[in-house]
Order: sequence, then structure tokens, then C-alpha cells
Amino acid sequence: MGLRNLPTDVARTLTSLIDDAEPGRISSCSLTRLSDACQITLLSFAAGESVSDEEYPADTMYYLLEGCASITFAQEGRAPVPLAAGEVFLVPAGVRHAVEPAGAIKLLQLSL
Repeated sequence: MGLRNLPTDVARTLTSLIDDAEPGRISSCSLTRLSDACQITLLSFAAGESVSDEEYPADTMYYLLEGCASITFAQEGRAPVPLAAGEVFLVPAGVRHAVEPAGAIKLLQLSL
């Protein structure tokens, strides 16, 4: 495993490493080479876009870089968890969940 798509000439903010998503799209930028052990991905959601329920075989950390969002759960009765810029949340392996932005967002997802 190794890292990629990171600056090596000058320091930059994480948000500058991915462009704002075009309307109707979600953009992604992998920061790791292909690996089953660890995946680090920057995501940019256009306003109105979301990710449907997903389940990962590894623990998944979400760090919201810009905007506001909620992590919702397929498990009945589990309340959504709101996220504001600068906040982090962990979803354990095997838990079905979705990312529901409130407008355009940028998000760092780390699974290991």
C-alpha cells in the first residue's frame, strides 16, 4: 500500500485536492493505491446528491471537511448522526448506512 494524489511540492488543504462536484454528480479522489487493508478517499458531493445505503467490511471513518451532512442507518430506530465541518464519525464494519448531505459537501472517508 502507498499514498498517492497528495502534494509533494507545497502544503495544501485537503479540500483543495478535489474540485467541487458538478451539479448532479459526486466526485472522488483516492489517496491510496489499491489495497484491501486501507482505503482513503476524498469525496465531493454536489447539492442534492447522496450515497444510498452501503455496508463496508472494514471500520469506516468520515471526516466532514466542508458543509453539513448526516449519517443515516438502515437499522430501524437508529437516529441519524449529524455532522458539521470539522467533525468526525466512525461507522463499524458491517453496519449498513448512508451519507445524506444538506447541500454541497466535501468529505474524507477512511476504511480499514
